[in-house]
Amino acid sequence: MTHLLHLDASARSDSLAGQLGATFARRRQDTHRVDAYTYRDLSTITVRPIDEALVLPVTRSPARIPGP
Repeated sequence: MTHLLHLDASARSDSLAGQLGATFARRRQDTHRVDAYTYRDLSTITVRPIDEALVLPVTRSPARIPGP
């Protein structure tokens, strides 16, 4: 199964990068089999701020992390 993931990260609606990405995605679908297509506009997604509660579990040394 072929999946095309199209990511757009520019906050500008008329950005050259956005136009190039859209052209690539369209041409790829026209010339290759694409079973699934997903578009994500990263400029519209709210990302949670990185804080200590998010970082602490992955930065502790293995000796300090309790086992199962």
